This record gives sequence, C-alpha cells and structure tokens, in this order.
Amino acid sequence: WYARQLGRFYGAALDNATADAEKDILGVFKEGHCKRHAIALVASAAPRKGKCRPSVAAKDVKAATRKWVNAAAPYEGLVQLENCPGFLPNTRHHRMFGFMVLHAAYVARRAFAGNAVNWREVYEVVVRWRREAEPGDAVWWIDGLPEKAFAEGFGLHTPMQSGQLKVVRYAKYIPDALEVVKETLRRNVPPGEDDFVERINEAITLAEVHELCGKRDFWCTAPCASEKTGEDLGGTRITLQATKHGGFDFSIRTPGTPKRWKLYDRELQYHWEKLIEEVHDKDRVRERAAMMFYYWCAFGPLSRGSACCGYAVLFGILLAADCGVPSSLPSERQIDWEAILAPDAS
Repeated sequence: WYARQLGRFYGAALDNATADAEKDILGVFKEGHCKRHAIALVASAAPRKGKCRPSVAAKDVKAATRKWVNAAAPYEGLVQLENCPGFLPNTRHHRMFGFMVLHAAYVARRAFAGNAVNWREVYEVVVRWRREAEPGDAVWWIDGLPEKAFAEGFGLHTPMQSGQLKVVRYAKYIPDALEVVKETLRRNVPPGEDDFVERINEAITLAEVHELCGKRDFWCTAPCASEKTGEDLGGTRITLQATKHGGFDFSIRTPGTPKRWKLYDRELQYHWEKLIEEVHDKDRVRERAAMMFYYWCAFGPLSRGSACCGYAVLFGILLAADCGVPSSLPSERQIDWEAILAPDAS
C-alpha cells in the first residue's frame, strides 16, 4: 500500500523540479511507512497527486537518459560491497548510485565555486535518489517525522545476532562491537576492582559479558569524539538482551533525538566549511571527506539507507575536487560499520 501511494506521487511529480517527497509528504505518513502502521492510521495523510503526464517528448527523454547513464556508468559498481556475505548485486540500485555520485559532485562543485551550500543540501540530493530508486524502502530524514516521534528519539535498529541466529551481513562485527562494550565497562569500574577488570578482559562471548553485568539486559553508547570541540557526541547504542529461548539479541540502535541532532548538525557543518576552505589541497580534501563520512555514519540521520548515501557523498566530493575516485570498496570490509564502532575520526 505504501509503495503504491508513493508510486502515484512520483508518477505525478517526478518531472516537477520543485516537487520533493521529503517536504510534500506529511510526517504521519513517513512514520507509518517506517513502522508499517496499519493503513487506517495513516490513510488520511497519504500523498494526493493527479495522474502522471509526460512533460517532455519521449525521444528527448531517451537522449537525456543515455547521456546520464553513460556519465554515471563508471561509478555504478562502487556501492557493491566486495566479498561481504549477504549483500547481493542490484542493477537498479547500482545505476542509482552512479547518479547519486554525479549529483553530489555537482552540488559540491557549486559550493567550491562560492555558492551558498550547507552540508545538508549535498546529502539531500543523494537521499532523494536513494528513496526514489525503491519506493518500497522507507528512506526519510528522521527530523521530518512527527514531532512526538522525533522528540522520543526514533532510532535505527540493526541486529548483529538475533537469539541464536547470527545475522550473516553483520555478524563479523560482533567482536568489534563487544570490544566497545568491554571498554565502556572498563571505564566505569571503580578503583581497586582489578579482579573485575581482569574478568572483563577475559570475557570473549556475549554470554560472558551478560553475566558480568549481573545477567541484566543493558545498552551502552559508543564514543564519538568531536574534532571541533573534543566533546563526546554520543555514537550508536549497542544493546545486549537475553532472549527467552536461549541466545542473545545483540544490535546497534542509533537514536535520532533533537539534542543529538544539533550536535551532529554543528559538527558536519564545521567539516563542510573546512572542506570548502581547503578544496585546493587534495590531501586535506580526502581527509575532510573521510571525516564527514565518519560523522555521517555515526549520526545515522535517515530511517534507512544512511550508509549508501554516505558513500555517495564521499565519492561525489572526491570527484568534484578532482581527487580521484576509487574503483571499488575495500574487499571483505564494511567501512560504514568500522566508522560506527570507531571512537574518533582518526
């Protein structure tokens, strides 16, 4: 039902340069799309648009499409994670990613040329590509959800292990996430509890860490140090919960609270402005673009698709600054997860 409503909206508005689902669709519908609410709860908020009417001649569409497809082709495969179990190729999403990189590069070049562009504007164009490539995916800015949902901290939930089942895509990062949890425990151990610190160091399984915490479910916040102020911005929450039938739910939950939003908004704007200042130094551009990717991943401001959009802006900036775009992502690695679990941008 949600995909059908969005399909109708896009059919009528896709050729309209001023139409934007993020601004034109009500927050109630977006929240329902994310949480799969019953139709009766959101039917009155569904987008209403007229019938689709071609705005340009078919031959012109084909010519323009061919030109854009050819230009985007070198960047299409960059989003495919190499030798990472659970990630299958998707031709439509690959093509969409090529367009995302081109569009991000265009917006970045406008900023480099002196036009007033803030950090969010360069991300907004790639978010729109990601959303429109698959209407079935709920890809929305969290601050665009209803005020109550935003204030409560609508969060992303990505499991690494669910009960006794390890999630094939993300299970390889269980040891890294567990080390973040153990480091948090070590920082909070009172002086003189050397034996307890030793037990933390020796714990290597979810069950052992859960037992150290009195067999109580808990979560801790991964650190994320601000380069601008040095303060801890608060990264993702790592949650460990025992299940009824054995095993544990071990996951990351990234809260999108207004307070956290302000912190990351300032941090990303700071790096964006520095990037524009340093655009003639290619080494600094690479470093600054990587920092923006790090803070974007830790921020997780979208209901879905944050990693894909982060990669697109990273490559778009490198393309816009003539810094060279890599031919592929590193094999057997998910850089977005490494960023999420890293304590700082270094």
